[in-house]
Order: sequence, then structure tokens, then C-alpha cells
Amino acid sequence: MAHTRNKNWKTGTTTGFTLIELIVVMAIIALTLSTLFNLFNGVESKSRDVRRRADMIQIQTALELYKQDFGTYPANIARDSVTYPTPTGANSYIPGLAPTYIKELPKDPSGLNYFDPNGNLFGYVYGSDSTGTNYVFFIHILPESYPTQGQNFYDPIRPTWAWKIYSGKQFGEPGCTYGAPDFCAYPPPSTCKCPFIFTY
Repeated sequence: MAHTRNKNWKTGTTTGFTLIELIVVMAIIALTLSTLFNLFNGVESKSRDVRRRADMIQIQTALELYKQDFGTYPANIARDSVTYPTPTGANSYIPGLAPTYIKELPKDPSGLNYFDPNGNLFGYVYGSDSTGTNYVFFIHILPESYPTQGQNFYDPIRPTWAWKIYSGKQFGEPGCTYGAPDFCAYPPPSTCKCPFIFTY
């Protein structure tokens, strides 16, 4: 039964909700909905990052399987999932990897995959040197949380806007004290076999 303002004929008083009471109830409902929305949004964000971690592990595993068969990683490539959106075959962002070593190349679970007006890439990126000795793979800008130094997928070059996996040593790591942003410059020191320059 809906509450309305009715006159009580025995006492002569009026019953029902006052304007203040209605405003308080509406504020409580709005606060509850806002809290639930933020909670749901946080769960979705964590779920997308879990999917991104799984994508990184699948790509890394597929690249190692490819190397076992061919002796190198897919070579001489610098491609991204925006320019090369095909999930399999020669026109994919890692040609030759899917469908043999991975069913299809992943895209970000957010559904975002684009260049913004400033030319910033929102997507997945693969690069390798001319011989296929080393590679770098990263998810650019899209992750919603970022690992810290020493954690898996930490990118020392882009610590707050990318996750990365790679082969070889990187510039700044022990034994590799000079070079380019992602791999050491040529000629590398003996402990750093990565004469590869790759920036994105």
C-alpha cells in the first residue's frame, strides 16, 4: 500500500512523508547505487587485468614454441594490433604465430584498440630484431594497474603505461649499461646479446 498524506479523522492530524524524508531516502538510494557501481567497476577492472596477464603468458609460451621449431622468434618485425588487427596469419601483428602456436592473437579485453588523436597507441605491440634473436611484446596504455619493479610484466621504460615481456637483457639491467630504450645498442657488451632498437 502506497503511503500518501491522509487526514486521520479521529485525531485531525495529517500522516505521510515530508519533503525532508523523501530527500533523505533518495540520497540514501543514490549513495547505495553509487557504491555498488564503483564496486562493480573495480571488479571489472581487475577482471580485465587478469585477462591481460593470461594474454601475456599465452603469447610468451607461443613465442617459445615457435622458437623451438625455427630456432628464432618471428624476426624483423615491429607491428601493433591496431595497424594489423587480423588475429591469425601473415597479416597479424605477430605473423606465423597463430593458429599454429596459439589459436589466435589476443586483443585487449576492454575492446579498445586504436591510436588517439595525438598518435598514442592503445593496443598490443610486438617487435623483434632482424635475426629473431630477441623480441619485446607489450600492452601499451591499456592496463588498469601496473606492476612494480621485480614483478612480472614490469616495464622499466614505461612503468605507468605498459606491461612487457621480452627476451635477452634490457638497457639498464646488470651487464647492459648503455643502449636504446628496449634493448641494448650495437655493439652490445658480451653479457647482452641484443643489438636491437625498438621504441613505441
